Amino acid sequence: MHSKIRLLSLPFLIMLTLLLTGCPCPDHTNPDCDNYNPCYPEECIEEDTAGRVIYEKVTSTILETNLVNEETERNISVYLPAGYETESNRSYPVLYLLHGYTGDHTTWYDGTASELYGPKENRGINIKKMLDNLIKNGSIEPLIVVCADNNNHFEGSWYTNSIVTGNWEDFMVQELVSHIDSRYRTLAVAESRGIAGHSMGAEGSMRLAMKHPDVFGSVYAMSGALEYARTYLELNRDNIIEARLAPAWSVFLNPFVKSKLSRAVAYAPNPALSPIMGELPLDEHGVLIDSTWQKWLEHDPYSMLGEFSDNLKSLTGIRIDCGTNDDAHIACDNFSEALSSLEIDHFFESYSGDHLEMIPERIEAKVFPFFSENLSHSK
Repeated sequence: MHSKIRLLSLPFLIMLTLLLTGCPCPDHTNPDCDNYNPCYPEECIEEDTAGRVIYEKVTSTILETNLVNEETERNISVYLPAGYETESNRSYPVLYLLHGYTGDHTTWYDGTASELYGPKENRGINIKKMLDNLIKNGSIEPLIVVCADNNNHFEGSWYTNSIVTGNWEDFMVQELVSHIDSRYRTLAVAESRGIAGHSMGAEGSMRLAMKHPDVFGSVYAMSGALEYARTYLELNRDNIIEARLAPAWSVFLNPFVKSKLSRAVAYAPNPALSPIMGELPLDEHGVLIDSTWQKWLEHDPYSMLGEFSDNLKSLTGIRIDCGTNDDAHIACDNFSEALSSLEIDHFFESYSGDHLEMIPERIEAKVFPFFSENLSHSK
């Protein structure tokens, strides 16, 4: 006697799988959402208005010269706007979004990579959702957003070239941009490329824009120490001394001490030193070591203005912002004053907040609209 075998329906199989894999809400349904995920019932975006994020690796030959066994396969995330697959004749401007110290390419999507972004529940950075909604509502024009992992052996590259950790500036400007332009439908001209970042990413964005206006046509720096010469040593004296007294690099060091060691190997690399192959600008008594300080100032956006001011004048847009309770606010204000004295068109905005407050809100309300307005969206 043969028994009939009833095939399980696809929805039943999906719900059973979710139940077995621990989804906390398998009994919810939403008939109005074709791509409904019961584990995330609040996230229902129609397929034709949702972009997607591609995670991939870029193999760098430039970074192979590092002395601390840095990984040369770098993770990147690429946001592609809705319609990218279906509108095959359309090309897009690109925003390169740079993360802060201890972050990586995922920081802008879930914030979990950076201890400096505060408790996990307070981070709330999800640029995919922001971009999907802004593009859907017509608030911004569609664009591609690229985030590259610059977290290295010392938890931050500072987006600069170093004989110790590798040539991160060259990786970003040469290899990464070339990879994106060759793999995706981009508008491969400076007027259609923007660069932005927070904290370490803000400094990196400003330096790269200053030095490479042929690559990036506009820049937005959030909460960055854009001026060292007048403020940095005073504000960071204790952390620099503690960094000098640290017996070795350790992930368990105070993150503000770690960042000084990370800057040392980026700004004043010295393979002859041990255990940290970089020079700090103060000795253990807090006395200035001028020869080292001059090396650090070569990476100070404020000190670089004399050489690169004409490059900044050629950009289509420059915007800076910082919270009034942020130690970096004085540096941003000084940098803005210097830009004004050089007659470099820019916009500087202060807001109520510290180094970490209001970042998601400002990315959505300020950063993306700025690039929508300042990037060229056509050939």
